[in-house]
This record gives sequence, C-alpha cells and structure tokens, in this order.
Amino acid sequence: MLAKFYNIIIGACALILTAHSGHSQTIADVLVDPNATGKTRTLYINLKNLSTSRTNVWRDKRILFGHQNTSFEGLGFIDPYGTSNQSDVENAVGAFPAVYGFDFNRRAFGTFVGVAPYAVYQQHLDRAYSRNGIVTFSWHAKNPVTSGNVFDTSGNPVVSILNGGSARSVYLGWLDDIATFVKQVDEPIIFRPLMEDNGSFFWWGTSNATPAQFRALWRLTVNHLRDNNNVHNLLYAYTPEAGNPDFYGANYPGDDYVDIIGGDIYGNGNFSSTILNKVRTMVHFANARGKVAALTEVGPRNGFFSSSAASNFYTSVLLNTIEADPTARKIAYIHVWRNANESPNNHWIPQPGHAAHPAFVSFFNDSSTVFSNNSFNMYQPMATAIQGFPYCISPSTVDPDGDGWGWELSKYSCIMPGGIADLSSGTATGIYQYCRSDQPLNDADGDGWGWQNSQSCVIPGSPPDPAANW
Repeated sequence: MLAKFYNIIIGACALILTAHSGHSQTIADVLVDPNATGKTRTLYINLKNLSTSRTNVWRDKRILFGHQNTSFEGLGFIDPYGTSNQSDVENAVGAFPAVYGFDFNRRAFGTFVGVAPYAVYQQHLDRAYSRNGIVTFSWHAKNPVTSGNVFDTSGNPVVSILNGGSARSVYLGWLDDIATFVKQVDEPIIFRPLMEDNGSFFWWGTSNATPAQFRALWRLTVNHLRDNNNVHNLLYAYTPEAGNPDFYGANYPGDDYVDIIGGDIYGNGNFSSTILNKVRTMVHFANARGKVAALTEVGPRNGFFSSSAASNFYTSVLLNTIEADPTARKIAYIHVWRNANESPNNHWIPQPGHAAHPAFVSFFNDSSTVFSNNSFNMYQPMATAIQGFPYCISPSTVDPDGDGWGWELSKYSCIMPGGIADLSSGTATGIYQYCRSDQPLNDADGDGWGWQNSQSCVIPGSPPDPAANW
C-alpha cells in the first residue's frame, strides 16, 4: 500500500484555485463561462489539479493521453457513425485513450464539410463518456466568404465577418449549428476553435488578420456561443502553433476568453529540446493566469511514415523529456493527431509491427500516463483531490486499514469515495511515521512510502517531504 500525505479539501473549498500570483480565485473567476454546468466546472477543477500538482510530487497517473478521431477512423477502418467501437490506440496497446478528439467539420476523408449533426457523433460520444473520457472538438471551419476549405484564405474572411454582411451571417449560422450540437451532447466539451492562429495557412492566420482582428473574432465566437446561444458546457482552449518563438503574443484573446492554454508542436528526429522549451512556456503562461496547461498536438511533423520520425518518439523524445522537468510535467494532457484512413502514410499512433510501436507500448505502460483502462473519473467532484490523487472507481478496491485510502487494481492508490485520509497516526515530517526496522515492510513500487502492520509509513532514509520526487 502506498502512503499518502495530503489533507483532502472537500466541498466548497475545492472550488478555490490559486493563480501564480498567489491570489485566491474562485472557479467562477477563472472560467470563461461563470454559468458553466456543474460537470464542466468539475472537469476544469480536476484538470487544474492535474496541471498544477506535478512539481516533484507523486509521478503516478498525471498525464491524460488523447488522440484525434480515435474511434472515427484508423489505418484499417473508417467508422463515421461509431458502429464498430474500435481505435488504433486500442489496437496498439489494448486500451482506448483518455481524451477523444473530434472536429465539427468531420474531417475524416480529407474533406471539409459543414458542421456535422449530432447524430453523426452520438455513438462515438456516448462510448467516450461511458469510459469517463474527455472530449475535445477542434473546428476546421470553411471559408465563410467562398465556402472553400480552411486553407482557402481568399476573400478577406476575418474582416468580412467583423464588418457584417453575408460572411458574418454564415459564420454565426455555423456557430448556431455548433450550439445546437453541444446542447444535445449536454456533457462537457473542450472546444478548440481558430487553432494555430499564428501560422499563415488558415484563413484566420497571421497573414489574413491583424492581432486585433483575430482577438475580435475569438471573442465574437465565445460571446455568440455563451451569451447568444446559452451554451454552458464548453471549455475554451487557445492553441497556437508553437513553432513561432512568441506563440503567446498579441493574438492572445485575453484571460476572460480562455480556459485552457495549449499549443501544437511538431518536429523532425529528436526535437526534445523544442518540446521542453515550448511546454515550459505553456505552463508558465497558464500558471500565471490560473489556467489549465495542455499539449494539444504533438508528434513527428509528417507522422510515423516519415523517415525523419524517431522510433523512440513516445519515450525519449516526449515522455522522458516532460517527466524529467518539474515545470514541463505540469500539463494535464497530451493529444496527438489522427491516423488518416484515406492516407495510411499520415498517422501518429504506430501500429504493431511498426518500429515506433514498442516505444508507444512503453509510453502506455509508464506510471505517469492515463488511458481509459486506468483513468479516473474526471467528472466526479474531487476526482483528483487537491493534489491530483484519484477517487477509487473499481469495485475490487481494498482499504484494509479503513483510513480512506484504497489500493486500485493493484496499480495505484486512490481515495475511497466519501473517504478522507486519516492523518492522525503519523509522527514523521509529512505527518506519517517512519517504518520500523524490526517489522516486515512492503514498498513494492520503491517510491519511499511503505506499508507496515496495516499502516502507511516513511521508509527510513527516504525523504518524508511532500516535495520529494518519488
């Protein structure tokens, strides 16, 4: 049994967050939508706890893993209506991801269409939520002036929207369709509109809109969904392309319009230094604003078909780089792009037999990553407590000493639902007593916390400090 040393704050206290400045903020102060649904608030609190508790404490179960279109398409299947219940992630490691990425323009065949109706995604979303999955939607919106795809930058679309007229009506009509969709879902969704705005390739990019124009477009998008359509189950993610040295620059829409600070990072070969520098920037920027930090896209630039893709990307390039840095590991989730059915050369989840597959298996097996078969319920209040520890969800969970801490699936410690850890029995620094040298001791995972005589204890010689990196 692993020991735990944190006092669990319950009830209203869970709604208090602390920004980098040290000033306390309520969840209503931090969220874009002060009227967000209860589940949406709970999800944000739990994501926030994950993204702020990764400083040298408790490496287990902190980074949620996500994949775009994971149940929608893969290298060997296309399932636009979710009838087959499969995923290239599940095929690779035997588990679905914790975060499910989709797109309102249903970009599964290399095409850009209008906002797809909810019925197209219903099976996908029902299954995702049944696994306590987190759902995020990007939006490769078509050009509202020409009806061309997202890469069509002609017609000055941003200015046309802001100045009114037909382009504005078209754009707001699409937002109305999204609002109808999201209300039917009713569960929380992380919405990632107008992504990679600091590039020039999308019609809202830097060569097509000034910073002031982009900010106005972002705020129009949020205001129309939240205020005009009464959509209250969205979290809004701002995710520029991190290749730009100043990727949180003048385009940033403002703290009142952003919930999640993300970024998209691609590179060739071993670009671990780039990942480290960019993720650190994300975390610093998010923490200073009391926001959640997430790595919203990452991977080899042209997928794993490319000869420049490192076969050890998921271990040496990505995970080890993040886990070794106390700042970088304060991200809540990592999300990778799709396995394109129409283009098998374009994929980011390596399948069995591929040179990069063993590293992905190691990534899955690492104690710090969360997939669907070992994730916590992020929609349950205090699902990750104040320091990121999960509530127990398995019916086989045991709590032999009745102290409120359980042992889940023989893998990790968790808080018994309704339980609060008993912090009265310890005498060592960090509250718990040292393990006695004359008694049998079990520290199966070697983290410095032992289980002795049905009680948690600190291994002699191990730092009993909550700031210790086990």
